[in-house]
Amino acid sequence: VRHYGFYPWRVVYLDIEKTDALQKLHTSIMETVMEYRTSWTPQSLLDSLKFYSDAQQKSIMQSGYQFAGEFYSPHFTLAGNDISEDRFRALVSKLENQVEDMTLTITKIALVGRDSGANVLQWMLAT
Repeated sequence: VRHYGFYPWRVVYLDIEKTDALQKLHTSIMETVMEYRTSWTPQSLLDSLKFYSDAQQKSIMQSGYQFAGEFYSPHFTLAGNDISEDRFRALVSKLENQVEDMTLTITKIALVGRDSGANVLQWMLAT
């Protein structure tokens, strides 16, 4: 794990070093997830396609996500855009130069399916 990152739409995340092993894990998970994928893609993502390369647009249309496959960007999302602007700015000030040095071991993975209404469809547990 490396440093904190921030998106202007009030998202705080902890960036993770992208290793070959992590990319392989992502690819394996995506192969499983794609078996359950519907054609639904968030409208906000469809509206912003012009900001992505042709290759990433193709990936988005296949996976419904802008950071899948070769565009995988390992991270932990710590705060979503549901925090106030004041709280977001305070977090940026506190964390922007902070670096974390930790090692994480993945022992189980839970995959949760959701429909376009965010209703949980199914749980799968991979070990």
